[in-house]
Amino acid sequence: MSTLTHWFTMALEWLNGFLGNYGWSIIVFTILFRLVLTPLDYYQRKTMRTQQANMAKINPKLEALKKKYGNDPQKMNAKQMELYKKEGISPFAGCLPMLFILIIQFPIFIAFFNVIRNLTGEQIYAFYETAKNGGEIVPYGFLWVRNLWQPDTFMATVMPLENEIGKYAAMSGVTDYGTVMASWIEQFSALRNGWGFLPLAAAGFSYLQTQLSQQETAKTQGAAAEQNGMNSKIMTWMMPIMFLFFTWTSSAAFALYWCVSSAMAVLSQLVISWIFKMQDEKNKPALPEGEEESSQNE
Repeated sequence: MSTLTHWFTMALEWLNGFLGNYGWSIIVFTILFRLVLTPLDYYQRKTMRTQQANMAKINPKLEALKKKYGNDPQKMNAKQMELYKKEGISPFAGCLPMLFILIIQFPIFIAFFNVIRNLTGEQIYAFYETAKNGGEIVPYGFLWVRNLWQPDTFMATVMPLENEIGKYAAMSGVTDYGTVMASWIEQFSALRNGWGFLPLAAAGFSYLQTQLSQQETAKTQGAAAEQNGMNSKIMTWMMPIMFLFFTWTSSAAFALYWCVSSAMAVLSQLVISWIFKMQDEKNKPALPEGEEESSQNE
């Protein structure tokens, strides 16, 4: 278990001990963690916004260089670097969002996925031990989901089937799961575990987040953003579809985490965009007195 996974597990189990519910613990943990990341998110968005605005300003000059040195790639690259240096632009600043994803967001995503997988395996093993000792199994429900450790879909069973437990470390070495759990699997077989609301919400927030990012890029880059129109359209639909599939096939606990995390990301993006808008209004040069009166009369 990685250090990050261990810390997340301890934090989530502490919250569960305090709140008495893993569903609410996941929600609180995710909100608090996203709030901690907000200053860093603001910094990388501000840096990227400045970079995009600067690139938009020199775009005509870049186009002129392409026309002039288009047949000599080596010289064109040298001239572009000279232009970047002259304008005080770092060509590597555009890599900041990717670095933010690779260095911070992706490890967090993997760590929390592992936390949920480990907890899911432990809960399934607890069900197995309860059934083996003749106890009564009560699925860990949350809101409309009957078992938080199974996918929130109408195709998922409330109790995991024998062919689903191999991916959990806690279930390694268990060979009689099907026999021990047979009566309980049969008892819950007529019930569906969920309705797919969490995966659909996760996909919806992912779509909204992509749209907001594209709108912000269009404001700063202007006409230059239209050159990446096809790539933007692909990303608009690819990310929601990918996360829909991922949360559809994962436990409802992980879908809940991703849904809350995406909702917080959208909220953070809206607030940061509002801050940028206020800053733009404040930094907007004042109109001459005559022009100001004319604009007010209009």
